[in-house]
Amino acid sequence: MKNLIRIVLIVLISLPLVGQAQKDSRSTRKQRKAQVEQQGENRAEIQNNYNNSKKHHLGNQDKSTRKRMKRTNKKTKRLDKNRTAPWYQRWFRKRHFR
Repeated sequence: MKNLIRIVLIVLISLPLVGQAQKDSRSTRKQRKAQVEQQGENRAEIQNNYNNSKKHHLGNQDKSTRKRMKRTNKKTKRLDKNRTAPWYQRWFRKRHFR
């Protein structure tokens, strides 16, 4: 009988703690969602700034320089196409299992 009373008492004491923990998780979910949205907006702004500065830089070059840059980009893409990643990148990259 004493053991039953102790168990009931422990359960009654722990119930408010469980309820309080659930309330906090909802607010943290909202905060996390807002944080993820803010990060997405920041990334979009950073990418937009990068693209604008890249266009500005390309516009500052004369025609011969732009042609040389284009040739160099094509050459590097062609040479890098068949190159494998270094061992440390292959070991530690994120894998997407389905």
